Amino acid sequence: HKTSYLDENYLSGLVSVAAQGCGHEVCLVTSGEKAGQAVYISGDGYATETGRNLLEYYGEWLENQLDKFETVRRLMLAAASYEEIDEQVRENFDSYDAGDVISSIADAEKPVELFGTRHHKIYHGAVQLPWYEKVLRQWRESNLQ
Repeated sequence: HKTSYLDENYLSGLVSVAAQGCGHEVCLVTSGEKAGQAVYISGDGYATETGRNLLEYYGEWLENQLDKFETVRRLMLAAASYEEIDEQVRENFDSYDAGDVISSIADAEKPVELFGTRHHKIYHGAVQLPWYEKVLRQWRESNLQ
């Protein structure tokens, strides 16, 4: 897909529809010849055209998220280690959120002191990894009897 630096004219025709963290967003083009297309906007000012409209983009994203959720759940039920689950998520979904999916399935609320708040996130894997592993272990103890 085509990647280009954003100019002011292009920016005036974008509406943000999904923040992806670190300043990256998915936007909908609202004017011009690309109107209706979803584009990736990087934090450093580049746009990558997806070639898909918003409904197509969202449908693909949703399928990917559901597949990832089912994969993690299947691995949790198979007593896979955190490392095995993380590796599968990275390889199959090009994603680094295995711990988030595990904690969601386990219905474990992330402690603010380790993860921050919705508006002030903390990213420190060395501290957070043991918490994810503990959540997985506790979920197994309750669900794999």
